[in-house]
Amino acid sequence: MPLLNRHRNDRVIGTKSDASYGTKERRVNHRPTTQTYAQHAQACLALACALVAACGDGPAPAPACSPERTSAVASGITRRALVSSGVDREYFLYVPDSWDGRQSLALVLSLHSSPSSAGEHAALSDLRTLAETEGFAVAELQSARPLAWNEPVEAGRPDDVLYASDVIDDVGRALCLDTRRVFATGFSGGGRMASRLACDLSDRIAAIAPVAGLRHGEPCTPHRPVPVVTFHGTADVINPFEGDDRGQRWGESVAEAVAGWAHANSCRGPPETQSVSDEVERRSYRECADGAEVEFYVIAGGGHTWPGSPIPSPLGYVTQDISASEIAWRFFVRHPMP
Repeated sequence: MPLLNRHRNDRVIGTKSDASYGTKERRVNHRPTTQTYAQHAQACLALACALVAACGDGPAPAPACSPERTSAVASGITRRALVSSGVDREYFLYVPDSWDGRQSLALVLSLHSSPSSAGEHAALSDLRTLAETEGFAVAELQSARPLAWNEPVEAGRPDDVLYASDVIDDVGRALCLDTRRVFATGFSGGGRMASRLACDLSDRIAAIAPVAGLRHGEPCTPHRPVPVVTFHGTADVINPFEGDDRGQRWGESVAEAVAGWAHANSCRGPPETQSVSDEVERRSYRECADGAEVEFYVIAGGGHTWPGSPIPSPLGYVTQDISASEIAWRFFVRHPMP
């Protein structure tokens, strides 16, 4: 069935399938009998069952919270402290005002670039606005070493994979968390860190959405196929689209990193390619183990930037044809933990 782009404020925010159904009128010249009513009832029951089965392909509703489980944090943004690897750490937790506390919340881990901070990345990605509309929580993580994640891993520095896991635990203590819907996204070095979480924390991270930072370097041994959606500009001068000679810090091209995840997820065949706009192309691996799709949005002429960001960038062109935040969330909705 054809894929149709849906637009809001001139941004492509997702796709849906479209189908048309033919109807045929039948004239009946006799009055209905008891048998006819019974046949109609059976037909309606069969149709209802078919509709329920069809709806089963959609996302399951979030589990309800137990009556005694109440949120320990107020809505809005809260600064939270914890100790991880023996080091004092912090992060910022955003809880939407729209949450009524009755359903468990999905969580998106948001990872800033290097150099940057949790607050700067919040403005860049505008995930809080989307979280308010869609009803999920955001944990904005902050690196311990000033402005950089420990990825590639260096001895003597805090373990940021453990830190991310500790943040998930802390959020779970603070509010009613849907542990099947914990995701990670990040920009540049934060995208590289999100890739590491998919490798090392696949039992907790359901899917990832790196922007200008996807990697699939060694070692990478996830316990299961991890769905991936990523975005990268062809004119990125910081993390070049075609790769460079920085080894583990960058090295492989973006296409090679995408292919690495497609191979890890046992995806079959070449990717499907679709033009999303004059400057955006989507390459999709659909036939993957456990439905773990891999999607790659290529932004022609795009710089080292976050697609759809409201913040102008000195590092190149920022496309407004798509919103990476919105597309990532819709991808996450389709891919809870199996």
